[in-house]
Amino acid sequence: LSAFEEIRICTGYEFGGVKVHFYDLDSYQLGRVKPIYETLPGWQSDIRGVRKFSDLPPEAQAYVERVEELVGVRVGWVANGPEREALMERDS
Repeated sequence: LSAFEEIRICTGYEFGGVKVHFYDLDSYQLGRVKPIYETLPGWQSDIRGVRKFSDLPPEAQAYVERVEELVGVRVGWVANGPEREALMERDS
């Protein structure tokens, strides 16, 4: 995600001009829903090698915190690269 100027998070769906819950839709409707996006600023800096959440750019921290708010679950681990070791435990 580090390469993006903005990052969009799908926060819901619209069908026929009405906000709907994904799980309430049948297969016909699923093909015709319009995603509702929330746009957050990207951080456009290489975060590989960062080992502490508090050392991430503020925009990256805000992204993780917004995901937490949307799903209602605390994110305990954050990956900052494709390698297995590129994982940091979230600061308390």
